[in-house]
Amino acid sequence: AGALNSPLMPSINPSMAQPGASGESEGGSPDQQERLREEDEKAFAEVENKIRVALENDPSLAGLSQNLLLEKTRDGLRIQLIDQDKRPLFASGSPTPLAHTRALLATVARVIRKAPNKVAIAGHTDSRVFRTGTGYSNWELSADRANAARRILFTQAVPEGRIASVEGKADREPLLRNNPEAPANRRLSITLLYRKAGQVIMESPSTPIENGVFQ
Repeated sequence: AGALNSPLMPSINPSMAQPGASGESEGGSPDQQERLREEDEKAFAEVENKIRVALENDPSLAGLSQNLLLEKTRDGLRIQLIDQDKRPLFASGSPTPLAHTRALLATVARVIRKAPNKVAIAGHTDSRVFRTGTGYSNWELSADRANAARRILFTQAVPEGRIASVEGKADREPLLRNNPEAPANRRLSITLLYRKAGQVIMESPSTPIENGVFQ
């Protein structure tokens, strides 16, 4: 929770990554898997740096660092766009991103489109009950917001073949578990997934990887 108060995203801490199913070999040797893992770690660090520089150098993104949280998970690098009290990502009950949310998503997309990793997108809400007369609830809302993010990534040349999943999680995975109605629980998660040996990524970018860093 303390990371949310940082003026910029927290640095990636390699010790946070734990080996899991996403890191296991699929048709490749342990050496191949280890090499991929090392390349991904370097690429993730480059993604963090490029996003940081973009936020610092673009006046239209001033102040949006508070809406962005980067962290390593067992699945890969998770980039989270989070609500703040006075700067929400969406109008209440709406699946349409606000202008600054679209700008932030576009910035993230322009960076990650050059990485070779597949992408998992998830929408999250807080625990406040939301349901329209037609039964439209936080489940549908979070899924629609995730799909809105997917469409923006696509407009910024992230290939459809790179998208591994798009999910609506409603309030089931709060960022702040002790405060389920907190604004920060309303968020979008975009995860660059660790690659697996033997995995073929459809429509992968032509940008080469040299020493683990995309050019």
